[in-house]
Amino acid sequence: MENQITSASLLLETYGKKAQMTDQYSKRRKKQMHEMGIVIHLAKTLDQTAEEENLKAIGKVVLQVGEVSGIMTDLFTDAWDYFKVRHPVLKDSELVLETIPAVTYCDSCKSTYETVKYGKECPHCHSVETWLIQGNECVIKEIEAE
Repeated sequence: MENQITSASLLLETYGKKAQMTDQYSKRRKKQMHEMGIVIHLAKTLDQTAEEENLKAIGKVVLQVGEVSGIMTDLFTDAWDYFKVRHPVLKDSELVLETIPAVTYCDSCKSTYETVKYGKECPHCHSVETWLIQGNECVIKEIEAE
């Protein structure tokens, strides 16, 4: 009987670990889907720009990514490398990511501060009447093409 309890405990413990691993995988997979969607939109935008401007190839794309945009740069780069080969104008392009720092504005004391360091509460007056003014965007800064 003791052996059965140990086996059942082991089974539950193993199942629990598998469920936890599956949950972690699922979260990462959802995040990858977010990055892929943005990359697909970016590739379509670049294809359209290349067509409008009669560009043969895009060699470099500089993309500014907000610090609190939710974009994971390593996953984004992986998605870019995967999708660029499917777009002839982008196939040899380089992606350069620049970070836009997150900045929050306080309505109470009219100051700005680093969002990531201090969060929603203003470090100057401790008000929570604050608004993100920068750092959530994703912007094409530069395109090098021929």
